Amino acid sequence: MMNLDAVEQAGEQIWQTRKKMNYTTLGLTVAYTVQMLRDGEIYIPEYQGHIVWSDKKRMRLIESVLLGLPISEFFAVKIDEEKWELLDGVQRLTTLDAFLNNDIQLKNLERLSKCNGFRFSDFSALEQGKFESRGTRVVLLLENLRLETRLDLFMGINGLDKQATL
Repeated sequence: MMNLDAVEQAGEQIWQTRKKMNYTTLGLTVAYTVQMLRDGEIYIPEYQGHIVWSDKKRMRLIESVLLGLPISEFFAVKIDEEKWELLDGVQRLTTLDAFLNNDIQLKNLERLSKCNGFRFSDFSALEQGKFESRGTRVVLLLENLRLETRLDLFMGINGLDKQATL
């Protein structure tokens, strides 16, 4: 068991490090978040380029959004007034973008099997609007953190070690 002094020092270190993380949580729509990606307001850093989702995961995400289920939150860091670097959620956001852009044709959906073969544009205007207006949450770190800190956050969120990304 740790002595009281070690416990207090660990607690102080946690507190000092935690208070450096200034963030806000934003509620956005799928369409708005995707548009931010398309406009370059949200960008994907090079260190995330190696991760690619399977078709099965992409289909599950789209099916979940069609069903109105919540999407896991995105994590980003504010680089400047007009740019956010996406720390977590690249595959989700790029999947949503590809679907809205008609680049994905649905297949092997289990709960919505009648939607197999559809692209976004094949849905009714009502269903398209529902999809685009689904809510997303973005945890936005408000300070421009050093690249090393951003890499550490990315690896921590994704359960990776440094050797896996380098």
